[in-house]
Amino acid sequence: MLQFITCPGKGKYTPVEQIRLVIEGGCRWVEIDMPDAPDNEVRNVAMDVIRECQDTNTYLIIRGHIDVVDELKVSGIRVGSLEEGKAARERLGAHAIIGVDATDAETVKQLKRYDLDYAAMPVSATDSLAAIIADVRGSGCEQPIVASAGVTLDNLEEFINAGVNGIAVGDAIAEADDPMLYTGKILEKLLHIKP
Repeated sequence: MLQFITCPGKGKYTPVEQIRLVIEGGCRWVEIDMPDAPDNEVRNVAMDVIRECQDTNTYLIIRGHIDVVDELKVSGIRVGSLEEGKAARERLGAHAIIGVDATDAETVKQLKRYDLDYAAMPVSATDSLAAIIADVRGSGCEQPIVASAGVTLDNLEEFINAGVNGIAVGDAIAEADDPMLYTGKILEKLLHIKP
């Protein structure tokens, strides 16, 4: 599974253009991540792409900005902590996809308790990532884990082999000469990797 995370100011495309290009490239999970942007800017980006996401069955996640997520009823939200995740579940309801940043096994093990859907793990050292995942899986926890730091076309096999369920790519796609083509190459490579 490939998730694209917008990178404002990276590469030559705006967040809206980035999302449109990765959807054209075949990605069906996008996250609007606009650090420090006010709600109205995030809302405008979401409103510009929401129809395309619906038409292509693409999940649209927004990092933070729960008011915008609630208002627009997009697919879900990614938050920074279990507490924020719990609050998001209470506010957004059972249908929302809720991801939580996690850098350790204990956080991932708590996801099910709070009815949270996946862990976004910004651990770029694949040996450390593999050790965390082994700990999580050894405890019987099967919540999905998405590698969310440092993934590129050249190293994605290492992340998959570490045991993640998916990869989130931002900079590498946003800064590519042709983000649509780069997205397609990642998806093609993912098809041929045997975890």
